[in-house]
Amino acid sequence: MHDEHEEQQRKSETGPESPARAAAQPASEPPKKSETDDPDKKFTVGGYVETFYQYNFNNPGNGISNYRGYDDRHNTLTLQNAVVDVGFRAHELLGRIAIQTGTTPSSMFSEDTSLPGTDAAGETSPALWRHLQRASVGWQVSSAVLLEAGLFVSNVNIESIPVKENWNWSRSSLSTRMPNYFSGARMTVSASKRLDVSAMVVNGWNKVVDDNDEKTGIVQAIYRVSDTFTGSLSYVGGVEREGGAQEGRAYRHLADAWIQAKLSSVVSVGADGTLGGEHTRYGLHWFAGAAGYGRIHLLDPLWLALRVDRLWEDPAGNVNGVSRPILIDAKDVTSFAATLDYRPLPGISLRVEGRHDRAAADLFFKGAVAGAGTPESPYVTDARRQTTALLGLVAWF
Repeated sequence: MHDEHEEQQRKSETGPESPARAAAQPASEPPKKSETDDPDKKFTVGGYVETFYQYNFNNPGNGISNYRGYDDRHNTLTLQNAVVDVGFRAHELLGRIAIQTGTTPSSMFSEDTSLPGTDAAGETSPALWRHLQRASVGWQVSSAVLLEAGLFVSNVNIESIPVKENWNWSRSSLSTRMPNYFSGARMTVSASKRLDVSAMVVNGWNKVVDDNDEKTGIVQAIYRVSDTFTGSLSYVGGVEREGGAQEGRAYRHLADAWIQAKLSSVVSVGADGTLGGEHTRYGLHWFAGAAGYGRIHLLDPLWLALRVDRLWEDPAGNVNGVSRPILIDAKDVTSFAATLDYRPLPGISLRVEGRHDRAAADLFFKGAVAGAGTPESPYVTDARRQTTALLGLVAWF
């Protein structure tokens, strides 16, 4: 999300792109400018470290706060993510690579493709890619057109992977279940000073390597009015099930819209909505989500952020069977979060957050947990609610 306080303090942002950050800066902008002898040649370096302690009042025996994205460990001091982000620009050529390690990469790439290799071709798996947050090369064709290829952080949703770019510490259920990254090619056109339009061809949702013979297309428009209003419309379409899936060739549609507005020097708000589905051999499988955000500047340097979000999913079913879940293994899940954000110095954020999740089915863990956490004996969810308290610190340069 677009952080007004951070923008006022530091106009050149470090770190990977976010939807709102991409709206506030050209998509080609490296993380942070630096001077060299050649004014048209620049190397840039940025980075951040996120660490937290969380207590889950369900006291899950396996130590997992389930369906939480990146803040998913109970009763342990956790390194959530440590990132070094390097950019390069020489005339019209751009390059960028962000290296990461922590619990975030493991969760972020957990659904990526696993394929065996041979003596002459290496295998691929989530472990191979998870330490890359972004890696891309670009060509600035003109002042209005940028072509890029590589691995990109998704900006379909309003929230970002880096904590420092969000108002809350945790990410909403809506955000964590949406596409978090894409691998492919992108063209961005700056139609005006306020409007950017982009089109992508990628391997699929959260896929560095494709697991079927299809490609996914993405179109997005981002509109901004200074620091007071930003809005986005996105469409993602393609076959996302693996090759030979029991659901058949199910073409998935996803439409997402988000807005963010600064109502005054004290109050900012945001909203995000998603609707999608696919026609399977069992019928229509659909899902939807909505999230609302508010941020209040209590006093320097303290902010209060509130968020509520809800996901719905309805699998398809007939005499032939039932389609597998896309986002959640429940009819719905709702979450509430309240976050105090204390920023005593530029580049440091100390946050205290309380959050409650509840679902229409057992999605969470409580007390002793059945199962061994292996593919042969997975953990068995046994709770419909979970409440957590978190203390987190993030620092960036």
